[in-house]
Amino acid sequence: MTVSSAFLLRAGVAVFFAAFITLLYYFRFSLDRRLRSEKDPAWDDLKKRNLPIVSPVFLPIFLCTFAPLSVLFKGWSWSMERLLSLLVTILIEMVLFYLIMLLLLPTLRKQFSSRAVSFLWILPNYLYLTQYTFMDLSLPLLRISITRPAAMILLIIWTVLMASYLIFCCITHLLFRRRLLKDSKPIEEKTLLELWSEIRENAGIREKYSLPLLSCSCITTPLSIGLSTRSTKVLLPSDYSRFSVSDLTLILTHEAIHIKRQDAQTKFFLCFCTALSPEKYFFRRCFRRCSEDLELSVDEEITDSMNGENRKHYARLLLENIGDDRGFTTSLSSDGRALRYRMKQVVHPEKKKPGVLLIAGMLFLLLMGTGIVSLSFKDGTLDEAVFDRQLSSGGARLSFATYREPSGELFSRDWICSDEGKLNQYLSSLSLSHMPSLSGPLSNDEELVLNYDTPRGLVGLSIQKDTLTVTRFYEKHPARETYYIDGKADLEFIKGLFTKK
Repeated sequence: MTVSSAFLLRAGVAVFFAAFITLLYYFRFSLDRRLRSEKDPAWDDLKKRNLPIVSPVFLPIFLCTFAPLSVLFKGWSWSMERLLSLLVTILIEMVLFYLIMLLLLPTLRKQFSSRAVSFLWILPNYLYLTQYTFMDLSLPLLRISITRPAAMILLIIWTVLMASYLIFCCITHLLFRRRLLKDSKPIEEKTLLELWSEIRENAGIREKYSLPLLSCSCITTPLSIGLSTRSTKVLLPSDYSRFSVSDLTLILTHEAIHIKRQDAQTKFFLCFCTALSPEKYFFRRCFRRCSEDLELSVDEEITDSMNGENRKHYARLLLENIGDDRGFTTSLSSDGRALRYRMKQVVHPEKKKPGVLLIAGMLFLLLMGTGIVSLSFKDGTLDEAVFDRQLSSGGARLSFATYREPSGELFSRDWICSDEGKLNQYLSSLSLSHMPSLSGPLSNDEELVLNYDTPRGLVGLSIQKDTLTVTRFYEKHPARETYYIDGKADLEFIKGLFTKK
């Protein structure tokens, strides 16, 4: 496959996935808007269906299943190297993407809908889509070399620290949840339960999710707690009778939208990103900004069809209910610092763009940017990694040499080496490394082909400026391995040691 065709395939796949994810987002957005604004009985059946949700936890699930499955099919060494390289490249892309997000956030919030901006925060979740072999870059812009022992130590330390942070966050969430539920009791007020059932139905939440409504004596503001929809519970303060029916309608609608959109899982994804990074402050800041945009998005949906007086009523409700956002919870108003901006958006809304093209464009760039930085694992010199030091000791003898033009034309006539000792000395010193994603030589690049007779049998070398491909013909099923040449090969020097027949 040529470089241009490989690029077109990569771009085509990125366009396909960007369009597919964006269409899912737009389809869900359109359905939600119809369910909210149209009271046609024909939509009642649609409310009971499983509407398309673009889950925020695909990447964590992929990484958790990647290692055991790849070990099973590819072996321990390849799997560990690929996993470490995957973690490094994903972390670098996440840092760059979220850095751009933080820099552009004021402009994005001003120009585009809050729903679109909140969806941008989970776009790195779709980096698992780049793990097809045709999405790998044969020649990354930057390769970070590392030895195998150092790589294994780094992977172990990284995995332990990441797991420890996630376990700590989950335990904190569970302890907070346990404390809340310990002081909670089911609400049995028939009128309120009927109101909650109606709100859930209008939101399009499936009937199979019970979503119990509880009163809790240790909270002052309503909230929902639970990582999955099945485990989510909605809590009201024990003195919830102080709320009017209109207040309760707004409060429960707010929580129903959070549950429907799986916002708790979005927060978990940002927590996962924080665990992935050795430096936590940057991603904690992203977590806070993402939480703000989730709340802004819900405010936007609730107040979309409200008049000025109702908007002021909702803003007052926000002001009176500043709550707790520990664990994977969503609440009416969890952050006092962002409250002023939220109230301004509620009372004085601005007309904004839907942001569909923004999502598609940023996802395309994110998918196309994968692999520009990658790890390469040092294998030693060519003499050590391929010939077991037979090249420098005279145990390997050159038997054939030829050259392929950069245009990719057929091989020219055989060449004769004028100084085999000098050739072997130079080749012996070439430092090699590899990436699990590198499967063959680069296309459309000039290439020297050398065959060596060794005590084990025939070994073929295909030498390019950046890569060296080894074929062991003496094996029952000849295996090809491609290495990077650290520092590049001096093809002009090698060609100068040969003359044509």
